[in-house]
Amino acid sequence: MVAVGGLTQSLEPADWSSRGDWVDISTMGEGVRSTYVKGQEHPRIDPQPDKFLDDPWAVWSGTSFAAPQVAGAVAEVAQRQGVSPRAAFDRLAGGREVPNYGRAVRILPRT
Repeated sequence: MVAVGGLTQSLEPADWSSRGDWVDISTMGEGVRSTYVKGQEHPRIDPQPDKFLDDPWAVWSGTSFAAPQVAGAVAEVAQRQGVSPRAAFDRLAGGREVPNYGRAVRILPRT
């Protein structure tokens, strides 16, 4: 098991992220471009709701966008280098130490 935190696009600590000495690794979780569902925001949430047509995209922030980056990168390193997931993680986690956020690594480019 690996604990993942979220960082800003500059790979600095994000205020909204989980944090603590138990976090192993962090990557950008702010401003991540990802898919969205077709539909319209509810006007109670946004008085000027956006409408999303077929095959929409949105920009998101959260640790839930950082964690799958780490999982995917570990899987890619393990497959390409023929190593165990733990060894792949150890190879990936070579970034600088960020107190309470583990090692900072850039996986996706800035948006």
